[in-house]
Amino acid sequence: GSGIFPPKVERHVGVACRYVDPPLLLDGLKFDLRLYVLVTCISPLVIYLYEDGIVRFATEAYETHTTAFGDGLGRRCMHLTNVSVTQHSKSYVRNTSEDEDAVGSKWSLPGLRRRLQTEMGEARAADFWKNVDDLLVKAIIAARPALNTATKATFPAAARGDPVRNCFELFGADVMPDAHGKPWLLELNCDPQMTTTDPL
Repeated sequence: GSGIFPPKVERHVGVACRYVDPPLLLDGLKFDLRLYVLVTCISPLVIYLYEDGIVRFATEAYETHTTAFGDGLGRRCMHLTNVSVTQHSKSYVRNTSEDEDAVGSKWSLPGLRRRLQTEMGEARAADFWKNVDDLLVKAIIAARPALNTATKATFPAAARGDPVRNCFELFGADVMPDAHGKPWLLELNCDPQMTTTDPL
């Protein structure tokens, strides 16, 4: 028939991750962590986790999917914590003081540590942070073959098996805790944004 045509199908390559449900909430808001991981050697593997980082909050109170998904995932500011999305929300609260690192829509990692210790208790909070460390080590170990290949392609000494000095890779790891306190890796960025509009 006239006017009937197959829909245009575009092919995209991408990676999807499982939706963390239910997420851990603070003050009714979903949040994630941007952590900075420095790798200074692949063999032996040497990894450092920067003691500070950024905690990014959604700007709309989280509701369980039974009610919230009725209108699809259109409520972006409830589901997404990315500052490029949330900063356009009228509910976004900019942090204006380095001394108040646990207020607004973006916190410092030490601010979150204090809050989780209060919310979870000292032992459970310590377990959470240990699990975050373990998660990040496992992520870097999983990326090690690709890092090895890239290092050998970039540095002839590495291809010969000689040690490579004075080089590193900085990763931005996005981690979201679930309601049970289990951290989930959302993404490992090899080129994390280092600028910020807040004093944190």
